[in-house]
Amino acid sequence: MALPKITGFLWFYLGILLAFGQVWTVNGQGKDGEWELPAEPAIAEDGLQIKLDRDLYKKQGSIVYASHLQSNEKLDISDSQLYRIAKDAFMEMRSSAKKNGLTEKIPNVMTTLFINNELIFASSAKGPKDPYNKDDQVVGDLTVCSKANEGRRHKNGGRCGEVMAFHEWYQTHVGSARLDKNSGAKIVAISEQWNAARTKREPLILPPCGNDKEWGCNVFINGVYALDDAKVAADLAKDPKKPAFRYKNMIKEKKLKPAPGKPVPPPKE
Repeated sequence: MALPKITGFLWFYLGILLAFGQVWTVNGQGKDGEWELPAEPAIAEDGLQIKLDRDLYKKQGSIVYASHLQSNEKLDISDSQLYRIAKDAFMEMRSSAKKNGLTEKIPNVMTTLFINNELIFASSAKGPKDPYNKDDQVVGDLTVCSKANEGRRHKNGGRCGEVMAFHEWYQTHVGSARLDKNSGAKIVAISEQWNAARTKREPLILPPCGNDKEWGCNVFINGVYALDDAKVAADLAKDPKKPAFRYKNMIKEKKLKPAPGKPVPPPKE
């Protein structure tokens, strides 16, 4: 009669294993403490190369999708063309999230930062921790804004797409001056919203967050040119037949390529 007891114990033990397995699945963490992911999904060769920052996710569970492309020549991109690129970036981000199996944790916003010969893409951040280190340059920008606003924090905790796009820029331009209206940069955030007729939800411009009571990206971007619907409409009015910026061709021809990564500091002596 010992067999039923053993069988019962085995079922009990199996139940414990399944319970822990469910915890690992929900939290995304394995036995070594790293957040688990499937293999890197394939990215379209002529796409904007937007993908999950897998190192950041594995270390702390923060979800940020990003890309940084660079040309050898200064890029001529109008407001309406940049808007179309930004919408493509939003759709690429959502596609990447689904391929990574993170459909319940898709960032709400995808931001595009354009400056000179570079296109920087970064989503808003999701996750349990700040997606940057306390000594990163973007934290300095946030601190300056906070001190100018009675020590209050950014409206959304400094996790917006604009903040993450600036962070991506600073990572490869270490020690550069704070981006401002004189930098020549343009920025636009895209989120899924109801259209004007409220018939469907589609990728549309999301103005920088912040208001009179709570500062946000309206202060953080420091005067950088932010696209809005009126600016895009005015650009199209000047040339209604303006074609899309052919970034796909440039990527195929290797004229627009991933920018070099963050410089590695020399070893300490």
